Amino acid sequence: MRVALAGGGTAGHIEPALSLADALRRVDPSTEILCLGTERGLETRLVPMRGYELGLIPAVPLPRKLTPQLLTVPGKLAGALSAAGEHLDRLQADVLVGFGGYVATPGYLAARAGASRSSCTRPTPSRGWPTGSGRG
Repeated sequence: MRVALAGGGTAGHIEPALSLADALRRVDPSTEILCLGTERGLETRLVPMRGYELGLIPAVPLPRKLTPQLLTVPGKLAGALSAAGEHLDRLQADVLVGFGGYVATPGYLAARAGASRSSCTRPTPSRGWPTGSGRG
């Protein structure tokens, strides 16, 4: 099985993803795992330290208020979607599991766009928009 894990920024997003990666490898050591993250999060250190491949995509912060920065989101999201899709295609991912952070939404959307991939997210009691976008 080939699994992509999308979660980054803080240890609260990364550690659950790495715990799942560890569990998958315990069950089947041949499982291929790719972690998606951004260059600015803790994942740049934590993922390689645990021995997993890290595929970098651009961060797409969503402004919380109506500002001119909101106009840049579609272009940034398109670039992040493209990068996530390239990583998922290279892995030939069977599934993407999201754990939140700036990398989650592009990961979910790229997985949904792939013909043979599905996406899912970890349940969380108070999900934000990126985590909620993985459901469906």
